[in-house]
Amino acid sequence: MNEDDSGVLREQVGRYLIEASAWRPSVTDKWRPRLTITRTDGSRGVPLSQTFRDSPLVFDEAGAARSCAYERGKRLVNEGPPNLKI
Repeated sequence: MNEDDSGVLREQVGRYLIEASAWRPSVTDKWRPRLTITRTDGSRGVPLSQTFRDSPLVFDEAGAARSCAYERGKRLVNEGPPNLKI
């Protein structure tokens, strides 16, 4: 798991790249988890991505929202369909 300067956690799990971050709709709102999972299977051409911003969970800290997104990403990659559609 690597965190870059923008606060995005990235981890390659098999053929999937998990990118977890946090966002706020406005400065007065709490932090929400944002998750993007990309299938990086090179034999099928263009990578496919799926983004999840629908979590009802909110956090006071960006790090907590990012961790929530990361754990959800790992769970989705391990479980596969029906929630992971790529």
